Amino acid sequence: MRLVVWNCCQRVRDNLPLLETLGPDVAVVPESSAPAPGADPATHVAQGPKPSKCLSVLSYGGTTLEALAPRALWVLLVLVRSDDPFLLVAVWTVRRPGEPTYAKQISLVINAYEAELASGSAVLAGDFNCSANTADLRPHLRNVDRLAELGLRSAYHQHHACAPGEEAVGTLYWRWKATSPFHCDLVFIPEAWTPRLRTVEVGSFEDWVQAGRSDHCPVMVDLSPGPSP
Repeated sequence: MRLVVWNCCQRVRDNLPLLETLGPDVAVVPESSAPAPGADPATHVAQGPKPSKCLSVLSYGGTTLEALAPRALWVLLVLVRSDDPFLLVAVWTVRRPGEPTYAKQISLVINAYEAELASGSAVLAGDFNCSANTADLRPHLRNVDRLAELGLRSAYHQHHACAPGEEAVGTLYWRWKATSPFHCDLVFIPEAWTPRLRTVEVGSFEDWVQAGRSDHCPVMVDLSPGPSP
């Protein structure tokens, strides 16, 4: 199973072929667009305030999706049906006047989906827009600790044995600058899945940002198959 998170900077039509080259089974695509007319709802679900600005989840290679009723504008709750079925909580935090900080939005998502996230079979993934690379990292770290209490671990930090703020690479390059990396695109998996982690990679600044594709680089998480039922 390959999970990919990539904020495609509202260029999903141009960038979709590039996303497909990454070979995802499931892709969480913040800042995308609504499905094209006639698209199969079992392979592309989305929501957002307008068709040109959505949070999307796409599936490939026989993996199918069933969207459940969302409880927030920038969250998708999706049943992923495959040989390794799971519940996906896809998220993209967006700031608007009067709305909470990015970290507070994630805290609200954790509150709203606490039961699902604690189920042992749910994944939380997307563009959190907050990290430990900021001046005040405490709100983000509180969210990480809360997710740990619910039995979830960041795939990147688990695989690379590093703490938040110690990442070797960024996933977002603020204002498209190599000198302003933030590691804010994340995939949290159940702790019981961590032995199944094979690789966790982040696309390079040169291939994705410098090339003008997005200010974010894709995060790719590979999991070996789960135990047979």
